[in-house]
Amino acid sequence: MTSRDIMKSKYKQRGGTCLLASYAFLLEYAGVFQSNRFIRGVYDVMAEYLIFHNTIEPIERFTAEKIESLGEEAERMIGKAINSYCFAHGHIAGYQQIKNFHQWLTNRGTVSNIEIVTVMPPIGKPRSKPIVDAFRTLSFFLKKENVQEYYGSLILYLAGKGAHTVFLGYDGDFFIRDSNYSCVTCNNASFDFTFNSQSSITEYMLFKIHK
Repeated sequence: MTSRDIMKSKYKQRGGTCLLASYAFLLEYAGVFQSNRFIRGVYDVMAEYLIFHNTIEPIERFTAEKIESLGEEAERMIGKAINSYCFAHGHIAGYQQIKNFHQWLTNRGTVSNIEIVTVMPPIGKPRSKPIVDAFRTLSFFLKKENVQEYYGSLILYLAGKGAHTVFLGYDGDFFIRDSNYSCVTCNNASFDFTFNSQSSITEYMLFKIHK
């Protein structure tokens, strides 16, 4: 495992980008921001996503600096692009899109130390009910102690009329990095989500990070 102290980004979403931001937090937790010349922060991940999205349909591309300066305008455009990608691929879920984006980054040599362990539920399975044993499974992996690797997860839970994604890590205790806040928020997320045996996780994505 590694410490949450590595997560120094102060990013706070302005336009419904929790899915992509949470993936960026995973890269930060994996040390990518410290070691990669192309991806040095959340806005770089968004800029890379726009290049990736052009593989299925033309879309305006912005640099990381432009996305940051445009703020909500750019982030809402990116949010719409994420939704259109899911529709264009047979109404797949957002985590399947992140899986494709991660593979694209890996193939380009941009990310090399992160392996996808699983995406739950699988394609075609219901995504509106809490996953049985999600807490137990994620706890088992995130608490593993290994000098060569550690784990991180994206979790999605129903919140009000929609859903919300956050990054979940473990460094001796569970912590959440939520894009609705500008810092690590420990066990509190936007809708009083609690990671425990009664959790309302309806989707999750588990990653192995190689040191």
